[in-house]
Amino acid sequence: MRHFLIALALTLPWAGCDTQPDEPTAQRVMEEQTYLPPEDTTQVHEQRTIFVQAQVQQPAAQARNANALKAEGQSVDRAIAVMIPVGDTKVHGVITFQKVDKGVEVSGELRNLTPGKHGFHVHEFGDLSDLDKGESAGGHFNPDGHEHGKREADMRHAGDFGNIEANADGVASIKFVDSKIQLTGVMSIIGRGVVVHAGEDKFTQPSGDAGGRVSLGVIGIAKTEKIEK
Repeated sequence: MRHFLIALALTLPWAGCDTQPDEPTAQRVMEEQTYLPPEDTTQVHEQRTIFVQAQVQQPAAQARNANALKAEGQSVDRAIAVMIPVGDTKVHGVITFQKVDKGVEVSGELRNLTPGKHGFHVHEFGDLSDLDKGESAGGHFNPDGHEHGKREADMRHAGDFGNIEANADGVASIKFVDSKIQLTGVMSIIGRGVVVHAGEDKFTQPSGDAGGRVSLGVIGIAKTEKIEK
């Protein structure tokens, strides 16, 4: 019996060791699989989980990188948020943030929304760890401590973008320039979250009563030049 146990131990490469074989890291997983919302809803949760593993630790690093670039005299001119579904909504899209003369141009497209208006805001946390309800994104980004208001108002949350409107096909096209948000400094939205709500922002206090969250994204530094496919 003793000889049998010794022979068995020799056949196991990690027997008696404290370490186990390396598991794939989130980075390796993302290199092998890019997130695309599937038609089959049974696959959504699994693919979102893989996506979040590579995203959840990135926002703070992104914000530090943006401010480091500013300190070195380099500007951050462009940012991007890949929007992913919350729950079983299937709402997805891509939002870009481009530095322009009068502020930051916000543009993009969202799909699979219910027709009509939807609250659209920058939230304080770029945290996608809660994809069942989206509550991990926290409240509206509001470094000035103002009350909730319309995007055109002088006194409002920095993240208050008002509403976007989806057409009969559930597609919302977005394009406007905001003079309050920035891509560096105290008002920087880098590393923050973008949230699309189930309902219309009614501009009531404290946050508009726009209902649940149907899509989330993290705002990250993007290449200045858009890559042509």
